[in-house]
Amino acid sequence: MTDTLVAAVGSGGLVGFTLGLVGGGGSILATPLLLYVVGVAQSRPAF
Repeated sequence: MTDTLVAAVGSGGLVGFTLGLVGGGGSILATPLLLYVVGVAQSRPAF
């Protein structure tokens, strides 16, 4: 639990910092980080 929380907060901070520098397009950075770093494997399409 703690490792997942640290990975989630760290990747969120990285995405936020990068978006602050370049602006826009956060999902292109957040999706791979959530899948590969945090380990969120269950994804469902939003209808």
